[in-house]
Amino acid sequence: IIYSFQQSPLLAYEGGGDSSFYLQVGRDLTGGLDYCGIPIPVSPLYLLIAGIPQHFLSPEHTIYFLWTLQSFLLALTCLLTFRIGTQLAGDERVGLVVALALATSVAMVIEAGIIQTEAVYIAFLVLAIWLYIDGFMDEANSELRQNLCLYLAGMVLGLAALTRPVLMLFPAGIVIHMLMMRRWKPILPFIVAYTFIFFSWTAFTSLYYDWTVIG
Repeated sequence: IIYSFQQSPLLAYEGGGDSSFYLQVGRDLTGGLDYCGIPIPVSPLYLLIAGIPQHFLSPEHTIYFLWTLQSFLLALTCLLTFRIGTQLAGDERVGLVVALALATSVAMVIEAGIIQTEAVYIAFLVLAIWLYIDGFMDEANSELRQNLCLYLAGMVLGLAALTRPVLMLFPAGIVIHMLMMRRWKPILPFIVAYTFIFFSWTAFTSLYYDWTVIG
């Protein structure tokens, strides 16, 4: 947050590039601009995150809000990596080293102050991995909790793919892992949970904008 707030917030609007694109298209999309026949070339979730605050806040305060939100998400990412590292290694010291290495990395500090998708989709990805490892794969949890965490992981991965389509096929890796672990019964509900979220944007654009996009 300290690094982000040292910058001029209005540069995100004036500097051109991806940041101003997300802000402008996000504002237009959430403001009701008709996009019939005008396919949007990026995934929608970050457009919504960047667009909605602009209808309630000034441009300057919108950027402050987004910087704060992204800083919180990256802090949450560090906390979840601590949990993941501890779960995998069975040692909190390993989780602490991983979390500290991530928290002090230059990339993490810089990403908090950039109006782009990285902070959001990384947070979603790590949250899904934590739900899978610390929830579904932990045999100490009840079967109900394991399955609930798995379905939530599928939904969160859907949100991640709607932020950056590079994660579109990531659930296939989880399915392969479940097959290797001989835990195939929850696979179908996991795929359904992911598909329901991921293809919601496809359904929306087909119904309202007369064009179809996957992700």
